Amino acid sequence: MRLELADPTAEQRVSFGAVHPHNTATRTVTLINRSKRELDVTVADADAALHAKCISLLLGARAHECVLRPREKTTLEIRFSPTARIQPFTEQVALRACGITMPLLILNGACVAMELQLEMDQLTFGQVVLNSRITRRLMLQNLGDMPSAFRLDKSTLEPDFSVSPMEGYLQPHEDVNLEVTFHPAAVNRDIRYERVPVHVDGQQPLLMTLTGMCVDATAESQTLSFKTEVREQTSHSIQVKNTSPTLWRIRPIVQDEQWTGAETLEVPAGQTASYELIYCPMVMTAEDAKHEGSVFFPLADGSAIYYKLEGVATAPLPAGTISQGVPCKQAASFPLAVANWMQQPQRFRVDISAPSADPSTQLSGHQYLDVPANMTRTYTLNFYAYKEGTTGGEVRFVNEKTGEYLWYQLNLKAEAPAVLKTIELQAPLRQLTTYDLHLANPLETPVTFKPSVDNKEVILPEQITVEPHGQGTFRIEWRPLLPSDKKSRLSVSSPELGAFLYDLNLTALPLAEQKALSFKVALGDAQAIKFRFFNYLRRQETYKLSLSSGSDFEVESSVVAPAAADSNGTEVAVDVVFEPSKLGEAVETLTVTSAEGGEYTCSLHGQSLPPKPQGPIVIKAGSTAQARACATFAQEEPWQQLCSPKTVGMEKRLNSSCGKARRPPYCLEIVASSTLHSSSHVLRSCCL
Repeated sequence: MRLELADPTAEQRVSFGAVHPHNTATRTVTLINRSKRELDVTVADADAALHAKCISLLLGARAHECVLRPREKTTLEIRFSPTARIQPFTEQVALRACGITMPLLILNGACVAMELQLEMDQLTFGQVVLNSRITRRLMLQNLGDMPSAFRLDKSTLEPDFSVSPMEGYLQPHEDVNLEVTFHPAAVNRDIRYERVPVHVDGQQPLLMTLTGMCVDATAESQTLSFKTEVREQTSHSIQVKNTSPTLWRIRPIVQDEQWTGAETLEVPAGQTASYELIYCPMVMTAEDAKHEGSVFFPLADGSAIYYKLEGVATAPLPAGTISQGVPCKQAASFPLAVANWMQQPQRFRVDISAPSADPSTQLSGHQYLDVPANMTRTYTLNFYAYKEGTTGGEVRFVNEKTGEYLWYQLNLKAEAPAVLKTIELQAPLRQLTTYDLHLANPLETPVTFKPSVDNKEVILPEQITVEPHGQGTFRIEWRPLLPSDKKSRLSVSSPELGAFLYDLNLTALPLAEQKALSFKVALGDAQAIKFRFFNYLRRQETYKLSLSSGSDFEVESSVVAPAAADSNGTEVAVDVVFEPSKLGEAVETLTVTSAEGGEYTCSLHGQSLPPKPQGPIVIKAGSTAQARACATFAQEEPWQQLCSPKTVGMEKRLNSSCGKARRPPYCLEIVASSTLHSSSHVLRSCCL
């Protein structure tokens, strides 16, 4: 059994939109029987279910039932005819086919209309003394979906009543308080105005009934005066004497909402009772103005007691005082409780003032705060101070319509700043590492920052100047000279913004590689190579030089390094001499140290080659020539000399003038002479 919509995609959801009262919206969908048998279709149950929404359903023959043959189509007419406002709705339409309920489509729509409503339709004022007045509030609400205007006719209220405002315009879900004032023009114990119309556009007038009673009484000669801060209480006691033999139960009538008292007063026979009248003004009085009211005691013996009242409401006391200390350069927030003392929502404008605050101190928060009727909301006040000192001020929450406000007093102390950040710096010995520290200037004038640090190895610029509302960068440079893992304190200060403190964690890592010098020289000769290093101290420094063992290398015992001009240091060169005493390899370590300049090490590798021959030496007939050889051994060694040709004679002489301080002072001179007289000879070979 398949009863379906002909076009499910387009017809499964039917929308009427927003329809006005007494208008009709009609939608039509097509049903098709895709079964192989006839179907009995009825919409009677669905029509009854949707009647509350003013929706009716009819099949193609404008009936609630029909029979569909296989593959036959029919239309379903859906009609929405609201007579009053209906909230937005969504309803499911379920048809019955052969007794089986089948949901087919979904309806949605609404009926939008104007709907103004009075909080109550009867307002009773009780007894009022002639030539006085009493005011009651009556709320008018727009519960509809459309804006609406209202108005009252002054002639329907005169002469005993008046209403403010007499006309107005309400947006949807907005309300207004109508102030209805009873000011009877004559003594009358039953004043009644029935069915007073409030005319509303788009709907029937709203009717209200106003009742009251006017009595005559002579005021006491004394006027009761009150004075207090707005929304603070003060009171007076009024004595009422019962001269009759029976108990009096009196219902005092207090005129003007600024004063309140008990609803009833019992005075025993022949005694005096005290009635406490409380003045708690919700509105401040203007300069040279007062609240005026009255209290009326209708007595059981037919007489009355009547007092005139006057009150002065001064500026409010602070709702609280915020006294707290906060470290500089640290954001703080303070919650302020804002209570709405009225029976309707209030929007407060927030005024934050601190006339004596430093220009760099910041007090901020939202500009407005909405508080529902008779409720409390929390306002967050943000505080940030750059410099030490005390900030006094106040925060006012002002109702712009009435001028009423509540306020908090501020006494905030900015204390010494804490460390803002820990900066990690790591570098191998004598390698430069840097860190860029960003500083912002929130002021309207340029600010000059000067840094200082308790570590001579950390290099900083002398100062930087940051333009208004700009940002500057400090480049921190550190080149470790000695192995260390220590903490230093960096302070960046300015007269306008105070000091910014940072901790520097300085970690010197070992060098990844060591310098090396390589030598290659023949035995009997010497080779000198310069070892170069840098002095990074800003003063002249003496470095000590040492070798790990007494080998064939020589170096000065110390060297004086000139002062470094900047962080790049000054280069220093030292001569390292290699004079081998034997053939083969020699390994040594050179160490250059300073207590503050650090330590440099260099690996020395020397290779001793066989000695180089001298000559050839030409010897003339009958003459002599010399061959010089210096000893390079660490101790005395025997010498042998061999000569070729044999016609040359040899003689050795010891000469100590060329000896080295670290070796025996051997220097051998070989004197060769020719035994022939006819020609010259060449000394081709002479081995020692």
